Amino acid sequence: MQYVVISKEGLLDIFNQLPDFTGQPTRTALFRNISCWEEITEDDIKILTDKNWIVTT
Repeated sequence: MQYVVISKEGLLDIFNQLPDFTGQPTRTALFRNISCWEEITEDDIKILTDKNWIVTT
C-alpha cells in the first residue's frame, strides 16, 4: 500500500496490540504515508518505544 488512511484511534489500537519485546532485540516499526501521522504525539510513540520498538518515518 502506498498510502494508508486510518484514524489516530485506529493507529493507537495497533500500537497497543503490537507485542512487547522488552529484554529482546529491538524491532523497527516503519510508518510512511499514514493519514493521521501528524496527530501522533511523542507520548503516543512512547507506547512503542516502551515495548522496545524503534519508530521510523
